[in-house]
Amino acid sequence: MAAKPYGPKFEKEQRKRWVLQRQVLGHLKKYGASNWDGLYVLFDLNRTAAIAPALQDLRECGYIEVTKDKDMMVTITASGLKRLDEKDY
Repeated sequence: MAAKPYGPKFEKEQRKRWVLQRQVLGHLKKYGASNWDGLYVLFDLNRTAAIAPALQDLRECGYIEVTKDKDMMVTITASGLKRLDEKDY
């Protein structure tokens, strides 16, 4: 039986993901471009793999850009900066 995409557990996980996304956007705004693997090390110290879906969501929504070379540098986009400044995010 598949997990239901609603309820207290889902809301808690979603909230965690939003907090993590906001932290990543804040880091990119403050420090500039970062290496994809470096973000894993910085934001997933306990190796829970929680950073992977957060980064994928940010990428799919156009809030970050990732270079296609071997360095995979991550930068915040204009829409990412706008999203970070929104109060309800």
